[in-house]
Amino acid sequence: MWNEATYIYKITHLEPTSCTIQRASIISGENGDFWAIHVNYTIPSSQFCGPHVSFLENTDIDTLYTVNSTIPCFYSTYDLNYASLSNEGASAVDIITMAVAVTICIPFVVFFLRGLVTCLQPLLLPCLVALKAIPNKIAQSGIVLTKYPVETMRKWNRFVPLAQSEEEAFSLESADEKTIPRDSPV
Repeated sequence: MWNEATYIYKITHLEPTSCTIQRASIISGENGDFWAIHVNYTIPSSQFCGPHVSFLENTDIDTLYTVNSTIPCFYSTYDLNYASLSNEGASAVDIITMAVAVTICIPFVVFFLRGLVTCLQPLLLPCLVALKAIPNKIAQSGIVLTKYPVETMRKWNRFVPLAQSEEEAFSLESADEKTIPRDSPV
């Protein structure tokens, strides 16, 4: 999976340059004939002064390539030793291969993470208990922070019932520090 991901990243980050063909030959393989071309190219604005020599990818068997000729090509900004004739990006086969590799690796990753959590549980348990107590501590501090101001405000603004008649108003003014219930007759 790592190799496939690296390859996809490599072929999707290409910049143009000019390649000079150093060596070219046709090789017969299982999938037919293909060009084996080694090219020399320089990387513009690179801290590496020397030219790079690489195998040229994505060549066409029907095209004639000659030694010492200069052709436009692309180099990878990820791997400076990768040169390609075309900038087509990842093919459907590459994407499907990556999806299959990820699907196959998911159970192994889950198994690894589960084993890691099981091994680290004795170390993580005190931290988890402390994290679990944080909401309770916040709630307790919230009660303290809201209870004190409410009690203070009650002391400052004592509840005084409003009088509904003149007799009741007179009795409320004369009643110092005693509370008169509303249901009692005046």
